[in-house]
Amino acid sequence: MRPWGLSLLHFVAAIFFILRIKLQDASWQARVKLFKFIKINSITRWLALCLSEDVAQSTPEVEMLSIATINWRQWIKTADHPCAMTLRRLYRLQQRLQCPVVPGLHRLMLVMHRSGSQICHSVLQFVYFTPLFKSQLNNAPKVLHLYSGMPQLGGRLELSIGEDCRISGRSSLFGRTSGREIPELRIGCNVDIGWQNTIAVGRKVVLGDNVRLAGNVFLAGFPGHPYDAAARARGEAETDDQVGDIVLEPNVWLASGVTVLAGVTIGENSIIGAGSVVTRDIPANVIAAGNPARVIRSLTGGQP
Repeated sequence: MRPWGLSLLHFVAAIFFILRIKLQDASWQARVKLFKFIKINSITRWLALCLSEDVAQSTPEVEMLSIATINWRQWIKTADHPCAMTLRRLYRLQQRLQCPVVPGLHRLMLVMHRSGSQICHSVLQFVYFTPLFKSQLNNAPKVLHLYSGMPQLGGRLELSIGEDCRISGRSSLFGRTSGREIPELRIGCNVDIGWQNTIAVGRKVVLGDNVRLAGNVFLAGFPGHPYDAAARARGEAETDDQVGDIVLEPNVWLASGVTVLAGVTIGENSIIGAGSVVTRDIPANVIAAGNPARVIRSLTGGQP
């Protein structure tokens, strides 16, 4: 129940409480004891008790015991009692209440909200997120565009990025920690790495110039677990034969949800359809899709 909707019930219950105190011939100590109980427990439960017919013959102790046994929410939802029906109507009424839209005022508030958010985001990216991310690189690109925060870096990773790249702050870049060599991720110039991308570098991952990665792309250079079930149960890492390089040559475009497994090279200018799983090399200048991905047609006009 919404907080201010519950306040309506509190208001109604307070009226019933005042009436009960005036009409009921009980000692002051009993009233104080009951009032303390009401403060500890939900006041709507006490309201359900007040509406029961045998309360006049009950002691405060019996009333307190009865409160715990009443399914007050179910009673309000289903009972034919006039008070329950009134509470249902009040609750449905407050659910329908909304602040009216004042066209000029709320349009101005929207413009101010968007402008303020954009200004704050730009300032944070300029003075905070981008410098922090650049400090982790092996090189220092003059122009690097981050948006929505800062990409997550994990494990051991040698990372270099070319000029004019755009990388979502919702992306994750990981290096394998169990190998002898430090994994290497090389990103060329004018590369787009979209929202919620994951690049797991086993030994080496190379993204050529002008590569485009849409949202939810996964480059799996290592699996993270061994094939052997007993070894997995012991928490051991993957074996070296499960690790491989991934190379995306210049101008490759991976659509949303593409997974590329270890040991795969995708040729220049090729496009991989959404949701595909690439398990083997893809030649240049083709469109490939499916699970596993296969060549659909050539981009040069000939047959694949």
